Amino acid sequence: MRPLLADLAVIAQLVHRSLVSGTVHGYWRDLETHCESDGAGALVVRGLAGVAYATLLPIVPLLAARRRRLVGRALEAVVRAIVAGVEVPTAVDRAVAWLSRKGLDAVQARADIERLLAGFLSSSSATASSESRDASSDLKTAG
Repeated sequence: MRPLLADLAVIAQLVHRSLVSGTVHGYWRDLETHCESDGAGALVVRGLAGVAYATLLPIVPLLAARRRRLVGRALEAVVRAIVAGVEVPTAVDRAVAWLSRKGLDAVQARADIERLLAGFLSSSSATASSESRDASSDLKTAG
């Protein structure tokens, strides 16, 4: 009975992880790795895991799309705040707090915002430097 309860706890953790991360990648691999039941107990566990997996399949993509949409809106708010003169850490903290109120994990939200902001800033600086090179190549030498 004890391994069966432990396996049910593993299924609950896998479901929670899938809902938070927005993917079911690694669900069956992790189930195989962490399950302890043998025989009929293993059959019951795999059956319950299959029901949980089938339930997750339509839900997880919707949650992932919601997460991407919310993080995108938060990134836009961060960029607007930075342009308006707010310090970067303050703008990021505000965005993370907003995402937390919307139900996203604060640590993962901060990592997403910082990663996307770094990519946005590096791509905009690369664009600005290439534009300045193009502008300087248009100058004619006096002579």
